[in-house]
Amino acid sequence: MKVTVELVGQLGRARPSGHAPAQSETLPEGATLGELLARLGIANAGELIALQDGTPARPDTPLRDGAEIRLIPMVDGG
Repeated sequence: MKVTVELVGQLGRARPSGHAPAQSETLPEGATLGELLARLGIANAGELIALQDGTPARPDTPLRDGAEIRLIPMVDGG
């Protein structure tokens, strides 16, 4: 199955220059958001907001073929 992943903010800026902010990833059927994060090298899912087709997702959320995944880092401030 294929999903499109958009890395927002600091996650996107960490990518090598010239890379698009969205990328396509091929995963086995039944893969979860946690498996996608591991593939992307994102260790702490607790420090980001993940959306699958605009709906909040957790690491144990199964991914859907053709889904758009948006990963947004949380920001501290005050």
